[in-house]
Amino acid sequence: TGAAAPPWGIPMARAARSRSFALLTLGMVAMSFATTAVVVHQVPYLESELVITKAAAGSTVLLFTLTSIVGRIGLGFVADRYAKRAVMAAATGLVAAGLILLANADSFLVAMIAIAVVAPGYGAMMPVRPALFADYFGTKHFGAVNGLATMLALTGGAAGPWVVGRVVDATGGYLE
Repeated sequence: TGAAAPPWGIPMARAARSRSFALLTLGMVAMSFATTAVVVHQVPYLESELVITKAAAGSTVLLFTLTSIVGRIGLGFVADRYAKRAVMAAATGLVAAGLILLANADSFLVAMIAIAVVAPGYGAMMPVRPALFADYFGTKHFGAVNGLATMLALTGGAAGPWVVGRVVDATGGYLE
């Protein structure tokens, strides 16, 4: 499940300089960028590109929320029994596959399937990421290490919707 941290943990400054911290955090930035952009833009995307009603598009937010719970609980349970790195890789794969499917959706049904694929991957990030950080860096300094990683990952979450919005504004549509 990755490099075993000493039982006392690794101080934040040392953890932050490690290759493991950089790669794990970069992955979380990318996941946050993509998933937050989907959450913010899924309704206008579906309205404009698939020409569905606001109510139908809004129902996908419920679907996203419910299926993210599957990832939070289900993949969190799996991560307790199997390699957390593998579970996080699978979650990332779900997000990537769902995004590709959503970008190529030609019907509301395909868009719903795509959202149902993205959301569990997003949901898995919530329990698996901190568990992975605890495995790598221990628990004594967990609050500081996890706090720094979360703060950095949130930059992706903040940038994703803004970047997608700028691209839509510049091109005139989501698929232009």
